[in-house]
Amino acid sequence: AAISACEKSGEILEAIRLVSRAIEAGLFTDSLSMEDGVENVDLHDFPLDTAKAMIRYVLDRKKTRSAVVHDDTNSADIVDSSRLVVVTGRGNHVLPDGRRGVLREEVEVFLRQELKLEVTVPPTNPGHLLVTVQ
Repeated sequence: AAISACEKSGEILEAIRLVSRAIEAGLFTDSLSMEDGVENVDLHDFPLDTAKAMIRYVLDRKKTRSAVVHDDTNSADIVDSSRLVVVTGRGNHVLPDGRRGVLREEVEVFLRQELKLEVTVPPTNPGHLLVTVQ
């Protein structure tokens, strides 16, 4: 609730800091993964404002960390820092009042209009958003 409140009130840096602290405490770890060198953030069941803060956190981290990550064998795996996969689901969830989930559409608008990022919806998986990060 605190993350969402910060995001809604425009306290963006505090929202990002709270997401970071939550991850350090072991929360949200299932929402972050890497596949074929591309970072994935899974926002299934996230409230919209918390999803926005999580996206901001991931993008901020992409900007500040090295483009090379080392695995257990000490060989380097190149991380594609120019792309991000945002998993929202397709919006098939039906809310108690009968409305359908709108997270995918709202997150896409947020990425395109507020963050000014290029977003592609793969025709084979409309529950994913492929984001190009400048």
